[in-house]
Amino acid sequence: MIRSTTLLLMAALSLIMSAIATQAANFKIASLPFSPITVPGTYVAVSDLSYTAQTGAAITISANLSGPVVLNLKGHTLTGSAGIPLTNNSSDGVFINGSGPSLSTITIENGTITNFDAGIFVNCNNASGVVGNALSGIDINHIAFSFALSIGGGVDVVFANDVVSSTIRNCIFTESDVGIQSQSAGGNRFTNNTFSNVSEFLLLLLGQNISSPVVLDDSRFEAPTN
Repeated sequence: MIRSTTLLLMAALSLIMSAIATQAANFKIASLPFSPITVPGTYVAVSDLSYTAQTGAAITISANLSGPVVLNLKGHTLTGSAGIPLTNNSSDGVFINGSGPSLSTITIENGTITNFDAGIFVNCNNASGVVGNALSGIDINHIAFSFALSIGGGVDVVFANDVVSSTIRNCIFTESDVGIQSQSAGGNRFTNNTFSNVSEFLLLLLGQNISSPVVLDDSRFEAPTN
């Protein structure tokens, strides 16, 4: 009886240790570019970071990973090379790219993203528009965006192609061409955001899988000053 109990305890301990070992790892981001993120885990900026290239992305995240990804800027700023005077800059602060369906969530939180052509660009490679192959579960929370400016027109957040059931909340958008551009409504929710001196607050484009409505609520808008 004692031996059986011991074996059961050892088996339970082995399962616990295995679960701990497979938990998402934690990573520090100390320089840019940082890419690609292909392993679930929490990624934390350790300081303000600059990205000087005018193409590519400061941070790239592969979508459709097996576990959650959290990008926590920890109050720091990602700064690109766009801004005034306007340039042909096409860089992204954070680029999320992949095919659906999503297996887990991606969260970007707690910081500032400024001077990129696109602050956060989420792209789903579901060109055929197959229902069920969309990216979902993107959560952008407590990010301050500014100076998404370029000759072609900068955007703070882009949901391209087939991004559904995702959230942008508690964010601040200032001094940009476009605040949010969403090609596919698909149940996306934009809540408790502030838009100030942004030429277009929300740009909705005809996309795929638009049977569910987009929700815009509890947000504040200030007209551009020029």
